[in-house]
Amino acid sequence: MIKQIQEISRYRRKQRSTKNAVLVICEGRNKTELNYLENFKRREMKYRPIFKPCESTDVKSMTEKANFIREREGLSTSDGDKIFVLVDLDLDKNKESQITELKSKYNDITFITSNPCFEVWFILHFEHCPVLNSSKDTKKHLKKFIPNYEEGRDVYSSLDINTAINQNSILRKSIENCGYTIGTIDANPHTQIDKLIFLLLEND
Repeated sequence: MIKQIQEISRYRRKQRSTKNAVLVICEGRNKTELNYLENFKRREMKYRPIFKPCESTDVKSMTEKANFIREREGLSTSDGDKIFVLVDLDLDKNKESQITELKSKYNDITFITSNPCFEVWFILHFEHCPVLNSSKDTKKHLKKFIPNYEEGRDVYSSLDINTAINQNSILRKSIENCGYTIGTIDANPHTQIDKLIFLLLEND
């Protein structure tokens, strides 16, 4: 099986698109992130988007899936491809520790964290997101602005991305000024999704 994947990988590198790829692994249980990111696909993108769900929310499983697809598609970060794994920290210290361990093994995979969850990014389209005690509370708070919100629903058309980018920049500075590190559970709330959004907005 490994030999077969390696052969496919070599073939894909020979046949690869002239565009570098952006591979993104999302938590696929409700497809919230996946449905949102699909809106950024367009012909003039600088990167070739590869968005894939992972049924597991376990960080290790998601990372292993990213590595598997990387091998299958013949992707190489040294050649300019980008690989991301989107993780909801859920204020869970174990997830934070897992990411630290996995970074040492997969040092070319970038972990994009949101804490407590991805919906922090949606809230930032409307206000400076307050401290929230759980993913459940985050989604409940979001309903103040999108009353009929539910997981997996595509809300892209109702959002102003420039507002979110500005709000997130302010939030990040506030967190850093308080001495917290983005990507940890102590940084509550936070999201790093804007790093990926900036890439997806680049034109060819």
